[in-house]
Amino acid sequence: MREIKFRAWDKEKQIMINDLNGWSKGYQDKYELMQFTGLKDENGKEIYEGDIFDSPAKTKFKIVWWVDGWFYQNVRDEKPIGHLIEVAKDWNVIGNIYENLELIK
Repeated sequence: MREIKFRAWDKEKQIMINDLNGWSKGYQDKYELMQFTGLKDENGKEIYEGDIFDSPAKTKFKIVWWVDGWFYQNVRDEKPIGHLIEVAKDWNVIGNIYENLELIK
């Protein structure tokens, strides 16, 4: 069974919040939630929705939920390329779409 947990991007303060104790449903406009995929990268780092990977070919991909599971897609495209589970343990998380905007340009 996979652990279900979230982290949140505080839109006002521009910081990532990893501990959501005391979370309230009334804060949806203030935070952007990202769900844990249940997977870790090759360094053991937890992978969340919105994380950015650097592939061995030096192409950058972001993590998205699409239809029925976790997928990766080129940071400049809208359509997923493949299942995250196929590459997660071989790639490195290098940032996320909120804290590292320079990686998606």
